Amino acid sequence: MKKILIIVLILSSFSIAAQERKRDVKISERSERIHDLKDFSVEEIATIKSKKMALQLDLDASQQAKIKALLLEQSKHRKNRMEQRQMQMEKTKNEKISKEERFKMLNNGLDEKIDMRNKIKEILTKDQFEKLMKTDRMMDKKKSMTRMPRKKNQTPNN
Repeated sequence: MKKILIIVLILSSFSIAAQERKRDVKISERSERIHDLKDFSVEEIATIKSKKMALQLDLDASQQAKIKALLLEQSKHRKNRMEQRQMQMEKTKNEKISKEERFKMLNNGLDEKIDMRNKIKEILTKDQFEKLMKTDRMMDKKKSMTRMPRKKNQTPNN
């Protein structure tokens, strides 16, 4: 009886260790995919994103061209902000930013999201926009699930 119990404990510990490694591999693969876009120019990023949206939402040619122009503008703006942020971090030698600066950055980011959403809403049909919002909500849910710290021995369904 003791031998069986010991064998069961050993096997279960192997399976737990294997599951944690799988999760770590998935996280590293995801971060690699995110960093893959950094190798592309802003034009290439806009093209890729617009084609993904065209496939997802079944956009016509004029919609795709408008979305591509909008995404190109957004990509350029994002790249400029990232460069400014990097220069600022080099100047301050990686000190934490103040609460006011963080608030200002978050507020500006949300304003830009609202502006972008309104521009996209003008381009897409009602059904396409609803489908886009549905997938955005699903992606936000997925992101929040990956950010949540998991307790040991907790299954995702709990």
